[in-house]
Amino acid sequence: MIEFVNVSKKYLTRAHSFIIQNPSIFCLIGPNASGKTTILKMLCGLKKPSQGEINRHGLTLAYTSDNPSFPNDLNGYHYLKNLCKARKVPYDASLANAFNLDLFQKIAALSKGSKQKLAIITTLLSDKDIYVFDEPFNALDRRSSIHFVKLLKQYKAQNKTLILSTHSFKYLKKVVDYWYQL
Repeated sequence: MIEFVNVSKKYLTRAHSFIIQNPSIFCLIGPNASGKTTILKMLCGLKKPSQGEINRHGLTLAYTSDNPSFPNDLNGYHYLKNLCKARKVPYDASLANAFNLDLFQKIAALSKGSKQKLAIITTLLSDKDIYVFDEPFNALDRRSSIHFVKLLKQYKAQNKTLILSTHSFKYLKKVVDYWYQL
């Protein structure tokens, strides 16, 4: 369980309190500039709340930014191989294959949608309790969005918690266990 108790940042319009149960698929919904990214960054420890408390109860997490960056001089294959080696996890090309991602293209030459796929894969290539995705559907095509939703269900079935932010509920309405509106 993850608890947000009266959490605020000086530029958020109000304090937020909610609980995220494990395992679940949880979604922060709100328009642009409503504070979704700030709340996720506070959850991940990348920003400190001005007030309140976030308790993850020792659960580990992996995070995908809404604006991921990569080393542009590598191709996707070498990037993922090096990442897996550093994380001491086995390399598995099935995620990239399922997203139809060309791993042998230089990252610098990838489209925004392909970089988003690479960011999702990067996050899922770790064994964590919680996976956090900030605006994961940005730049994804319909096929990739549908596949990503299937992956969310698979990871939840493995007792994982998946937390997403979005301003569009289109692909998530059938799989989200609950959401918090900003």
